[in-house]
Amino acid sequence: MLIDQEESAGKWTALLVGSVIAAAVGLAIAAELGADVAIAKSRLKEIGLDTAIWMGTHLVRSVLIVIVVIFITRVNFRVLPPLFRTSVSRGKTGIELDEALKRADSLAQFSLYAVNAVVILIATVMLLAEFGFNLAPLLAGVGIVGIALGFGAQHLVRDMIAGAFVLLEDHYRVGDVASVGGKTGMVEAVSLRRTVLRDLDGIVHMIPNGEITTASNYTKTFSRVNLNVSVAYKEDLDHVIRVLDRVCVDLSSAAYFSELVVEPLRVLRVDSFDDSGIAIKVTGVTKPIRQWEVTGELRRRIKREFDREGIEIPFPHRTIYWGNQPTAQTETAGASVDQPAPTLPDPGEDIILPADPWALEMETLIREAEEAEGGGVRVPAPLMENLGEIRKMLKRSPIALFTSIDGTLAPIALAPRFARISPAVRQALSVLANRITVVILTERDVASARSLVGLPSVIYEASHGLEVWEKGTTTFATDVPAASRDLRRLARAAKSALNGISGIVIEEKPFSVAVHYRQAIDRAGAREAVSSFFETSPYSAGLTRYEGSMVIEMQVSTEITKGTALRSIVEEHKIKSAIMLGDDITDVDGFKMLDLLRESEGLTGCNVAVMGRRRMAPPELLSSADYQLEDPEAVEVFLAWMAAEVGR
Repeated sequence: MLIDQEESAGKWTALLVGSVIAAAVGLAIAAELGADVAIAKSRLKEIGLDTAIWMGTHLVRSVLIVIVVIFITRVNFRVLPPLFRTSVSRGKTGIELDEALKRADSLAQFSLYAVNAVVILIATVMLLAEFGFNLAPLLAGVGIVGIALGFGAQHLVRDMIAGAFVLLEDHYRVGDVASVGGKTGMVEAVSLRRTVLRDLDGIVHMIPNGEITTASNYTKTFSRVNLNVSVAYKEDLDHVIRVLDRVCVDLSSAAYFSELVVEPLRVLRVDSFDDSGIAIKVTGVTKPIRQWEVTGELRRRIKREFDREGIEIPFPHRTIYWGNQPTAQTETAGASVDQPAPTLPDPGEDIILPADPWALEMETLIREAEEAEGGGVRVPAPLMENLGEIRKMLKRSPIALFTSIDGTLAPIALAPRFARISPAVRQALSVLANRITVVILTERDVASARSLVGLPSVIYEASHGLEVWEKGTTTFATDVPAASRDLRRLARAAKSALNGISGIVIEEKPFSVAVHYRQAIDRAGAREAVSSFFETSPYSAGLTRYEGSMVIEMQVSTEITKGTALRSIVEEHKIKSAIMLGDDITDVDGFKMLDLLRESEGLTGCNVAVMGRRRMAPPELLSSADYQLEDPEAVEVFLAWMAAEVGR
């Protein structure tokens, strides 16, 4: 377009000069052919002097004006387009460069029209004055017309000037999502006069640029995920944040979404205390216009993980006040007896009440074992007094450390979600995992174990070995959907049957259903009710029962145990020395397998029983153990020693 205008100006200049030359040549040819040109010559002589005077003054100035106009227009054609292209496209590449060049051409075309129009208008007025025209009436008429046009076209002029700044300053471009003139949508076109948006409903909005006072671009350079996740006040925030961190890491590293995420998603802070819950802010940076896609997937994954972890997403709560009401009372034979609300132990305490059925059963088992062995249960030697033997084992590699979580790495808590692993334990495991094979051998499911331990460098043999997570991949020993269908029925039945028992916690896992009664006020009654339910429920048929410290668990029947899981790791990684830490009856299978491998395969190793605060380790575990540690705090000390020893 610009080149065509330049060529047109050159053609008009050549036509003017050619016309003058043609007139002179025509007069000379007529004289040669015998035509009477005397009159023409006489007339020319008469006006010759006047013409010479006029040409010496006005014509020269007129020619100079024309030359200056031609020079300025040519300079504009040569200078303005490259100038706009350079200034607008600086630092841009690819698609951004193409968009910038389009904006530069639009701005250059507008500027050329405006500048050339002003130059030609001024030159025209000057030429008319040189030719003797009286400009006063003309200027007066032009002024009146200009005023009329100014009132009529003021909006058009305003739109075009505003559009020029929109293009020059690159407020938004085609494909951006922006809020312009009170409308929000995707930008479909930007011109000097208007901006065209299409909203989410498909409606096209055309906004004159002169009406734009505020423009918000949602997708310029990058976009940000900004999500507040609300959880109930009763939830443990540390646990919630661990779950959210796990979801953020998994999403940021997922095959498809990793291409959309510029800065990994992360938990920023506990944002506010709201009416019905606590808001936790999650943020991250994505490529332009992709934040909604990433946020939608983030919500989906958070809901899935919260359901799996039993974390409540609150709904609005309302408390209805009925006036002055008496304390909740139970009427008995005409009298009323105050019923104070029961108090639960602190979640961080490992308190065993007098009516603790697990403690009573362990005491009975120990007493029976003592009587059977004629005087007492064999108590393993203290591990910390025999570190020399452990040091010898560590000289034979490859080495593996197998450990349970609850009661071993973490103190037993009121409910699984209250369990905590100390930073010192996590640090020691991290150091060990970089030098030896570390295996978390647990009854927890993979998601719960990974969330609690928080180390990607260890192997998770979860659900008693039915789930294995290693190097980012989870494998299952049986059909998860089929197992989940049966277990969901059992879990629903348990929730219905045990609903009236305060303090019951039902934990659903991929391969089992566990009922914890540690928070129950009447633990003996709760255990009896849970045990009776599992014995009579038709959904328990074909499942294997495990009983631990105040928990009864029904698991899919299979030949997979912690023992077979230990053997598979030893064989796969060609382990020569192994140490296993455990505290519960379910760890006995692992202890026995390690003993078997020591006898049959020449494996070097030892079993370590973690006694617990009440020294309630099961007799079967004690009889299979080589050494003992007092509690998880002692485990922390041993792991720190082992990390330093292996690092030598």
